[in-house]
Amino acid sequence: MSGHGEELHAIWFAGALLLADKDTVSLAETAVEKLAAEGLIRAGPAASPDEARPTFVHTLYQSLEPAAVDADNRFSSIRFNLWTTVDRARHCVTVSRRNGVFDVVLGDPADGDAAGFETRTAERQERRRLEKLIVRDLAKEGFAVSTRVLSPATTLLQASVHAGSVDRALSVVDRMAEVILGYLGLEAAVFNLSKARANVREVMDEVAAEFIYCAESAREAYPDCVFFTELMTCPRCRSKWPDAVRLTRLFPGMPFCFVFLNKSRAVFKQKIFSEQCPQIMREGQVAPMVFFVKGGRVQEYLGTPLQEAPPSWEETLAAFRRCFPEIAQSVSRSMPRRSPSI
Repeated sequence: MSGHGEELHAIWFAGALLLADKDTVSLAETAVEKLAAEGLIRAGPAASPDEARPTFVHTLYQSLEPAAVDADNRFSSIRFNLWTTVDRARHCVTVSRRNGVFDVVLGDPADGDAAGFETRTAERQERRRLEKLIVRDLAKEGFAVSTRVLSPATTLLQASVHAGSVDRALSVVDRMAEVILGYLGLEAAVFNLSKARANVREVMDEVAAEFIYCAESAREAYPDCVFFTELMTCPRCRSKWPDAVRLTRLFPGMPFCFVFLNKSRAVFKQKIFSEQCPQIMREGQVAPMVFFVKGGRVQEYLGTPLQEAPPSWEETLAAFRRCFPEIAQSVSRSMPRRSPSI
């Protein structure tokens, strides 16, 4: 596994972990040794004498941390937070040791019946993907799998398995994450971002006309907004994900809309790519792209051909300031000069 340039910090156990039992320490040490051997972790400066913080560069995980303590106040489980985690909206896989066996659970067992991976199932293709592909593939890998509908738009995916050794536990954690993120990718990240930020949503064709001018259903007014176009499992899009997260945090009053081009988004493609910005197709520009929209019409957009790097954080922030100067001025001028991490 190789990273796409993200440098994310993992919480390392130090101090308190030294109180853990031998098998849990072994699990933690093996996890770090495994990631280091693959070049996915490198030593970083200690935040304090009691805390070491390895730096993660990983396609699956954002961080690794203790998840629970036992009756003797010793850590008894470890949580692998997936890269789709945003703030407190978390996707994770938890490994716990019980009676000499490792339990690998999707989600955090501390959440009880709510433990699992909440996913978007608002559209028929999303429901079919979950039931026909993700559940099927996890079951083939030996996981006990179930789903529970939470609302017309969301479903909870639950999966678990027992592992007899540290190596096996780590292997199935990887495989569980690979199967789910291999299908969902950025869609799962946007889902979590929308839970963490009230100004974020994935836009379907049914509501696209609320933000984009359509002659056949013109509105008196349209909100200023920013559109991100993405592909769910695209390395280019993933590399710019921290920029999108940062922008939504900086400007909480601005609506941010995400459109996945490998879903059926005919209205967006017709109105933006064909009518408002036909040069995109002529110039061979590809995702990720950012569109700054006022009055239902694109004022400016950022995009590049496949052979060029995606728009930078500095370019994105500068375009936002040009298009929405009043909103930009309301935010502190202390902005990072480099692309930020989540």
